[in-house]
Amino acid sequence: VGVPNLNARAAFLYDITYDRVLYEKNAKQKRANASTTKMITALVAYERGNLEDMIEVSSNAANIGGSSISLKTGDRISLNDLIHGLLIHSGNDAAVAIAEYIAGDVEHFAVLMNEKAEEIGAVDTHFVTPHGLDEENHYSTAYDLAMIARAVLENEFLSQIICKTEAEIIINGKPRKISTTNEMLTTYEGTNGVKTG
Repeated sequence: VGVPNLNARAAFLYDITYDRVLYEKNAKQKRANASTTKMITALVAYERGNLEDMIEVSSNAANIGGSSISLKTGDRISLNDLIHGLLIHSGNDAAVAIAEYIAGDVEHFAVLMNEKAEEIGAVDTHFVTPHGLDEENHYSTAYDLAMIARAVLENEFLSQIICKTEAEIIINGKPRKISTTNEMLTTYEGTNGVKTG
């Protein structure tokens, strides 16, 4: 079997079952990692929050750019549903709402994200935001993202979310359907996550 010819600038193929590297290309090169950031946001949210807590969405969260679950200022939503919106529909608004609920603001939440990354062994990673929109000094590596993904897969609650193609969340007491932004879940049979970016 020959070495694959990948267009990707960096790649890391890891066998989680046998803890072995199958392929790597620039695996430790620091790069902007976009919405894959949300994996660590979800881990911190799950470990530090109460899933049943109701959170009021700030204007800061509601007005963040990029992908969203269409939260409005003053909306009330549980942490459980925010995590679903974060991982399934890649909501940047959900990410900011989570950060403000857990740590008061994005800056303090980023400290917790970096502590968690280091704990996992993602030592060539530095987070500035909970969503991954481009910011200076916000980066990770293919290797580190694999370690973070492994932590998500090992978390029973989060691993059940990342494989969903759709879900129903409740905002202000009313149901809303969300669908996945991860096209691999519907393209490749056997895919069970984790997060695209």
